[in-house]
Amino acid sequence: EVGVPLAEEARNKGHEVSVVVEGLAASRYEAKGFSPLFKGTVDFRDVPFTLDAEALLKSVNPDAVIATMSSPINLEDRLGVAANALGKPLIAANDFWGGLTRAKNAKADLMLAIDEVDASVVRQHFAHAFRVSVVGNHAIRTLRTLSPSQDLTQKMTELKQKFGTIILFAGEGADYTTPEINLLAECLKKTPGSWLVIRRYHPKHAERKAPDSRTFREVWDAKFAELGERAIELPTKEADAVAMLADCTVSGFSTLMTSAVGSYKPAVALVTPETKTSLKAQTTIDRYPLAVAGLVPEVAEPCD
Repeated sequence: EVGVPLAEEARNKGHEVSVVVEGLAASRYEAKGFSPLFKGTVDFRDVPFTLDAEALLKSVNPDAVIATMSSPINLEDRLGVAANALGKPLIAANDFWGGLTRAKNAKADLMLAIDEVDASVVRQHFAHAFRVSVVGNHAIRTLRTLSPSQDLTQKMTELKQKFGTIILFAGEGADYTTPEINLLAECLKKTPGSWLVIRRYHPKHAERKAPDSRTFREVWDAKFAELGERAIELPTKEADAVAMLADCTVSGFSTLMTSAVGSYKPAVALVTPETKTSLKAQTTIDRYPLAVAGLVPEVAEPCD
């Protein structure tokens, strides 16, 4: 999500932009009128692909390479290494605290951090010298111009009238979403009053195969089925707007919690051993920064 606005801005300033992309991001670039020079598979772990990154960069001969920091990282790091080899300036753009540490082999010349906490994590992690520029959090920037559609607003209003409190659950990685759902379910057993859970899974992870051959979506749906009609899926492309309109957003460390807090709505960070392990592996940090700042309470044991 952070890459598309950068590409648009560069194009609007008259620069020629060549897009190399993989995963679900491809459709986002295409929706903005970009025709990818190369498009990998939705998930390289399930459907591997090859690319001669250095040959591609030689053919384009760019003045600079901008790389986002996906999780898990793949093309960005490979193209970054090629940029280093060819002496091309490499700019790493981040969208989450500590995300820049995902670049395992490429060495950026400039890293775009979301805030001073992020910048501090990056400076402590990397030994090589580079510039770090704090440019702001893209999730907050998105909220400044975000206007929920009339259809979504009406649907959320109807759900509140029927169920009362609306809780958005934002699932993420396949390795920690299941225990988060288990913890949330135990919390809801202790939560009185009328409420509804809107379950929202990360589309890249939801369709992956679980160890029992079901998709993770099927695994997670089965767990939520225990809540009956008080757990629903709300098909929409306006995930940030759902967080804006819901009464509370609950997750491990989804960006949608930033969207909730930025909309002056509460968010709750679910803390499980699996969540902590994945956060550390993806970002090198131990706790969700908004929780450290006191903006988001952490829940590690079942509670109201």
